[in-house]
Amino acid sequence: MTTKAISGMKAILIHLSDSHLQESNKSAANRFAEISATIRPMLTGAEGVFIVWTGDIANAGTTEEYQIAEAFLDKLKAEISRDFPGPVVIVLTPGNHDGTFKTAKDTRKGNIDQILQDASKASNQDYIDACVEPMQHFFAFQERVSQNGVTKAHPLWRDYTFLIGDRSLRFSAINASWMTVPGESIPLEFPLNLFVANYEDSATVNILLLHHPLNWYAQGTYHPLRRMIQCNYQVVMSGHEHRGNASIVGDFSERSVVMLESPALDPRKGDAFSVAVLDMADLTIATEIFKWKGDYYEAESGVAYWDKRKPIPMLRPRNGFHLTDSAKLTLESLDASFQ
Repeated sequence: MTTKAISGMKAILIHLSDSHLQESNKSAANRFAEISATIRPMLTGAEGVFIVWTGDIANAGTTEEYQIAEAFLDKLKAEISRDFPGPVVIVLTPGNHDGTFKTAKDTRKGNIDQILQDASKASNQDYIDACVEPMQHFFAFQERVSQNGVTKAHPLWRDYTFLIGDRSLRFSAINASWMTVPGESIPLEFPLNLFVANYEDSATVNILLLHHPLNWYAQGTYHPLRRMIQCNYQVVMSGHEHRGNASIVGDFSERSVVMLESPALDPRKGDAFSVAVLDMADLTIATEIFKWKGDYYEAESGVAYWDKRKPIPMLRPRNGFHLTDSAKLTLESLDASFQ
């Protein structure tokens, strides 16, 4: 696993989500040429294209559904490469449809109930292995199509890092769907303590990928997750709610994050996706939603104005005495604490 180098300073992010691909719902997977056409005007000066898929790729997490997804990605990459000689990279994170959860073992539900009663069990690898077992078809698909730039890999967390000119771009993909129970809306738990070394790595631009927006997490996860994002990431890309949106969220401590929520690439739920243009030279970002109009995708605003760029928030420098989360964990293991 190595860092993948990309020359130049501009990247295009094709943000897909919630396609729910299956044999009876795969028309969006045949629109690779139309999706590619939306980014053609942006390719001049671009040095890398990233296909970012933030979950619910499949409908029921089966091998057959991922075969549809893989064929779509192969054709989309080939179509983009007709106009673009640079690298086309795929970055994935799973959603709550990306597993055979309906046929999971009964013992898995028992493990999830125990985690909900005692959140510390979420850090136990045996519990994690049992909970992600229905996601094996997704993991196999991920290994086939999304290996470029992988620097760290775990069933719940996957890091990708790329060099763009003399600057670095990092994607951290969180598997927040590992505790999915069909038909039940349970608060999401996530063992952030296992991944301190991952999220405290730093690049010029740091992007977090997660299927569920922050409001879906259990209180015990929500507050640490929000703090972790504010301290370590400048952009969050998500899906799940089937509504496209782009905003900059900040607080009184002057920590800001760009929040990019993708609409659903599912004809039953709007058939749309987003594109973001990331300029690593001046550290700005512009984004647009594209909706299906019968035989082509059209910018939601009518015309995509890529000159309407926003500055990417900078991570606050860690000046003076600063304890990282990893240092705090070390001190706490020695029964030392700061109140």
